[in-house]
Amino acid sequence: MAKAHPLDRFIGAERTRAVVIDRCALVRRRAAMCLRALIVLAALGLGLGAAPPARAADVAITQPANEQTIHSNPGEVLVRVQATGAAPGSRVRLFVDGAQQSQDQGGGVFVLRGVERGAHVLRAELIDAQGNLVAAAQPVTFYLWHASRLNPHRGR
Repeated sequence: MAKAHPLDRFIGAERTRAVVIDRCALVRRRAAMCLRALIVLAALGLGLGAAPPARAADVAITQPANEQTIHSNPGEVLVRVQATGAAPGSRVRLFVDGAQQSQDQGGGVFVLRGVERGAHVLRAELIDAQGNLVAAAQPVTFYLWHASRLNPHRGR
């Protein structure tokens, strides 16, 4: 058996040290990559334990349809407004020809009474509990038709 040279121990220790340094460098690189990924996720608001992104609130007038003609001699019009993503305490305001009507009568339903014949524009707004405007619906135009003496049987 060959006798070990005294420098072999030193060379072996150097190799071991080099391997340890390489492994430490690899661990540091991986840790740095993980840290960068966490920073990016935090910047995007998608970090661990973060709440999912909030859905934007929206409001739409679903009845009457845009450009719809409504036949009603007493001038009653049923309006349905759908609000999605609304926070608790939010409410819907309805405007007819720019004039605010009563607040939401429950379930997004409004009953307009005494509406005159002709063209009318509906607008709806979603208001949060503090009174701030959250969303506005696309305006809807509808036409109210009343029976006349010339055509008394239509609209019943």
